[in-house]
Amino acid sequence: MPLYYFNVINCEGTLLDPEGTELPDHEAARGHAHQVMLELMRNASTQTRLWRLAVSDHNLLPCFECLFASHDESIAHLTPDLRSSVETACRKQVALTDAIIDVRASILQLRSTLARSDAIPH
Repeated sequence: MPLYYFNVINCEGTLLDPEGTELPDHEAARGHAHQVMLELMRNASTQTRLWRLAVSDHNLLPCFECLFASHDESIAHLTPDLRSSVETACRKQVALTDAIIDVRASILQLRSTLARSDAIPH
């Protein structure tokens, strides 16, 4: 059976799945991902809406990624339009957080490059 890894991504980083889970196919991996998210959201759904579950195969190649807000049962009572708005807002906040992390990494690389260039004679 194929091996799938379920890694949790939040604003603090990525929690890697060290062992993975053997599942028959991609569809079973989606079902398992849904169950993992429900379990993690059980006691902290509002805190986990911005989390993502990145699923990769045995070669660690990405298969799919799920936003926890899309599976949050605590907003199931909302109208479809309102629920969609909450999911969209969460997706945009996640994208903004990712962009900020990327900018910070670029700044660190730039500082490192500048520090090295200062030490090199012209």
